[in-house]
Amino acid sequence: ASAEPAGAGAPQPGSHAARRLAAIAERPPREPDARDPASRRAYYGLEVPAAHGVANARSLARMMAAVVGEIGGMRLLSPRSVAEATTPQTDGVPPMAEGPAAGPPLRFGLGYQLPSTSMLGLGAGSFGHAGAGGRLAFADADADVGFGYVCNSLRDIGPGGDPRWRNLLDALRACLRASRGPSIRLRSPRGVSNRAVAPRRP
Repeated sequence: ASAEPAGAGAPQPGSHAARRLAAIAERPPREPDARDPASRRAYYGLEVPAAHGVANARSLARMMAAVVGEIGGMRLLSPRSVAEATTPQTDGVPPMAEGPAAGPPLRFGLGYQLPSTSMLGLGAGSFGHAGAGGRLAFADADADVGFGYVCNSLRDIGPGGDPRWRNLLDALRACLRASRGPSIRLRSPRGVSNRAVAPRRP
């Protein structure tokens, strides 16, 4: 399938962008009617491969923390698997436009988004996924932390991500500094500077 150049009009028929837009159009609305039990059941019962996860923020953070460390006696991925999953796979691939304007820049490893303006984290050690309308979940192997954020309604997060994320990440950095003592500098993703945060406790 061909990628669409940024700034193009409607995607070419048969392209990945056109197929994705058609699939989105066939699904129910992105948000159920909160006052209609049938609408909520239909929405939360959807099975959409590689999408449509339903969780709360605590569960997302716990799951992501278990990807980079042991939580409740369980670790989901080995350090080697994390290294493989976070190896960039899409750097250098032209961005795909799905309409008159290009979407936010995306970087992917194997199944996870990597840090970019549309998937913020703490640094180059962060990986996870932005969700519909402003949701965000990631793990950071350098800081040994999992993070989850959900919101009550969808909003267009735009190419720079959701502005609420920056305030939350600043608060997370402050918590890490306060709880873990002397700070270290996280690896910066693709030349973007990041504030120093604390190392994990032994």
